[in-house]
Amino acid sequence: MRIKVGLKSNLGKDDLAFLDSLSPTRREQVIRGISLTDNEALDNLLDHVIDDDSSDGVMQLLRSQELRDKIFTQVAAKGYRAFGTKPVIQRNHKDFGKYPMIADTPINYPPEEQALLEHLSKLHEIDYIETGNTQPVDRNSPLYQRIVRGTSDITTQSKKGLFAEGGISPERAKHPDLKPLTDEIINEAPARFIYDNLAGNERGEQPITTVDRKGNRSSLPIEHKEAFKNRPDLGRDLDNRMLGSTVKNSILRAEPNASRQVELLADSAMHGQYNYKEEFGRSPEEAMENWKMAYSKVQPWLTKL
Repeated sequence: MRIKVGLKSNLGKDDLAFLDSLSPTRREQVIRGISLTDNEALDNLLDHVIDDDSSDGVMQLLRSQELRDKIFTQVAAKGYRAFGTKPVIQRNHKDFGKYPMIADTPINYPPEEQALLEHLSKLHEIDYIETGNTQPVDRNSPLYQRIVRGTSDITTQSKKGLFAEGGISPERAKHPDLKPLTDEIINEAPARFIYDNLAGNERGEQPITTVDRKGNRSSLPIEHKEAFKNRPDLGRDLDNRMLGSTVKNSILRAEPNASRQVELLADSAMHGQYNYKEEFGRSPEEAMENWKMAYSKVQPWLTKL
C-alpha cells in the first residue's frame, strides 16, 4: 500500500517508494522531514509573501534551499550521524567556518519494532545470498541530491573519518593491496551512507543496531560487500561498501560458506519468528500488515515471511 506524505509534496511516486518499506517510527520521522522541506502548500504561500526584492531575512531564510537541504540531511542521518553545533574557528584552517558531523545516538525503536527489524534483516540477507539481487540506488534522485548538497560543506575531517574510512581499521589501513583514499571517495562517501540510513541499503535492509542485555545500542556499521580479507583492493571502493546491520553480523561472524550462512540465518529467523509471536501476540507478517509496511520497495510482500 502506498504511503501518502501528510502535506502535498513535489516529489514523485518513485522518489517516495522507499517509505512503504520503513518501520513506523522511521517512516514518521522521514515523512515529517519531507513535509518540512518539500511542502508544495508552504512553497505556494511563500511565493505570495516573498518577492525578489524582499529584504525580510526570516522569510528569505524559510525559502532557502540550503536550509532545507540541511534540515532534510539531518533527518536522513538520524540515528547514524548528526550536525555538530560548533564550527571550525581557526581562521587559518582550511575548514574555517564549516561544521562537523558527529556520531548520533541510535534510534530507540519500541521493542516490537526492533524485533521486526532484526527479523527482516536476516531475511533480506538470506534473499541476497540465495539470489544476488539488489536494489540499486538512484544517485540522481532529488532526495539523494539533497543529501549531497546538505553534506557538501561539512568539515573534511568529518567526511574522511566518519564516512570515507568506514570499515577501514588502523590495521586494515596498512594492507599493501589497499588502494589510496581519493578526494572523490572523501566527497562522495557521506551521501552514500546517509542515503542508506534514509531509504535502506541496496539489499532492502533498513539499517538496525542491536541492543545488549543492559539496553545499550551498538552503532551502525559500514560493511564490505566483498569481505576485506578476500578483496583488500576494494576496501575503500564505495561500490563495495554499504551501511548495514550488526544483527546479521553477530549471527554470521566470519562464516565463509554461503550454504552455512543461509542455515545460520534461517535457524535464527525461525526461532525469532516463534519468539516474536510468543512475546507480541502476533506474527511478523501480521505486524507488517497492521503497520502497512512492505517487505521492500520493489517486492511489496514475501510469502516466506
